[in-house]
Order: sequence, then C-alpha cells, then structure tokens
Amino acid sequence: MNSRRLLQQTLGLTLIALLLAGCSGVLGKPAATPTPVPTTTPYPTYTPIPTMTPYPTYTPLPPTPTPVPFVVSDWVEGHFWSIKVAEVKTETELDGERPTEDVFVLVDVQWKAKNFEERHIISGIDFQLVDDAGEQYDIAGMIYEDKTYDSYGAGAEFQKGEWVWTQAKGTADDTYRLVYDVPSSATGLKLWFQDFPLVDLGLELP
Repeated sequence: MNSRRLLQQTLGLTLIALLLAGCSGVLGKPAATPTPVPTTTPYPTYTPIPTMTPYPTYTPLPPTPTPVPFVVSDWVEGHFWSIKVAEVKTETELDGERPTEDVFVLVDVQWKAKNFEERHIISGIDFQLVDDAGEQYDIAGMIYEDKTYDSYGAGAEFQKGEWVWTQAKGTADDTYRLVYDVPSSATGLKLWFQDFPLVDLGLELP
C-alpha cells in the first residue's frame, strides 16, 4: 500500500517537473522577428505608341491613250513630204517573175512635196515593210515603164531589183508602185518611211 502511494507521488512530482520545464522553455524563448513583406515594384507608367501618319492614298495616273494607227488612205504628214498608201494587194507572179519567199506585196504610195524651194530626193528604196516580229523587208523592185518611169503607163511592168528616185521641189507629187517579197508567215505588215509613223496595211497574207 505504501509502495503504491509512493509510486503515485513520484509520478506526480515527475509530471510537475516536466510541466515546469516546458513552461520555462516557452517563456524564456524570445519571440521571432517577423520578416517584412517586400515592397512591390510598380510597373512603369504606360506610354502609348504615337499615332502613325498614314501614307497618302495612291492615285494612279490616268492611262495613256493608245495612239490610233495610220491605215490605208490616211495622209501622213512629215517635214518635207506627205504620203498616203493608196492601195495594197498581193500577187504570186508579176510579169513572169515569182517571189523568192512566198508572196509579192504591192503597195501603191502617193507622195507630195510640201512646197519647199530646194530640191530634195525621194526614192522607192526609202520605203520598207515591217512585221509584228520586227522583221524588215526592203523593196524587191517597182512597177513602172522602163523609159518614161510612168507607174501606170501601158508599158509599166515589174522592174525586179530596180527603183525610181526623184528630185522634187515645190508641190511636186507622184505615185510609187512598190513591190515586196515576203514570207506568208509575216503578220501585221506596216509601211515605214523615214521618221514617219508606221502605216498599218491591214493585210492578211494568203
């Protein structure tokens, strides 16, 4: 009985000692210093992007009008001469001569001097044909009388490899009957003379 009581007293004292030791540790420990929350760095003030000046609205240039080409029966004016293609036709034979290529193209050209005092020369060789591919064709000859040079005389015929030239002044005028030897593949044939605009012959070769 006494041993049991003694054990209880001993346990009670031990419990009290433990409680006192715990309280002593709590009370004697200094309180922890709180760590301050870091100050938030504010975002920089928003600066708006400056308004861009727009490019001016593109205004296209008006289209350049396509020049109307000169055609058969139009008079074309130059500094010394006026010319007109009066007639165009094709032949596969002229006075027993056949073309080296495919077809003869006959171009009758009227010309007039523009009232100048000094004589200037105009010649059949001055005229050429030009096609759409840029090929140029010199005359193969002219049609005229061998002695009178009359383009429409009774004896006028194809003079192969020959042409007329004229010294003209004042208001002289005449008609040259030009002959060209061209391939049938040539398209868009036009007459060229000196620095004049081209004259569209409006011709489709056979």
